[in-house]
Amino acid sequence: MKTEINSENKANFFAQYMFQRVLMWHAESILYAVDGSDVDIVSTKRNEYILELKPLSAITDEDSEVFRLIMHWPAKGNSVAQTIVLLNDQMFPAIAIDFLRSKGYAVSWMGLSVNELVRVGWVKLKEGCTNGL
Repeated sequence: MKTEINSENKANFFAQYMFQRVLMWHAESILYAVDGSDVDIVSTKRNEYILELKPLSAITDEDSEVFRLIMHWPAKGNSVAQTIVLLNDQMFPAIAIDFLRSKGYAVSWMGLSVNELVRVGWVKLKEGCTNGL
């Protein structure tokens, strides 16, 4: 079931990226860390804030290795980046999703895909990274 697109849910989504330097205000080039006061502000000034996140297709080798360890995947076969893009992240355990968020990757949330999060203006994918999930 998809969550509603509203200010309260946007603030709840932003809270998933707490303490990371991914918050943009008025699409400035400066990134701020998300903190509790920002989450409160987001719920009242909805359109002024956006998160700049990395698509899963841009996962680094180091993050791929940690993800493999979390998932108990063997070190052979398709690259993790290809596998993550092909799979729906809801199939991953919560610890794997939390790891991806902790590294600033965009993942779907409460039934909203990354593409939907971009479309409604909650997320901007980092420059040079064009593939969402």
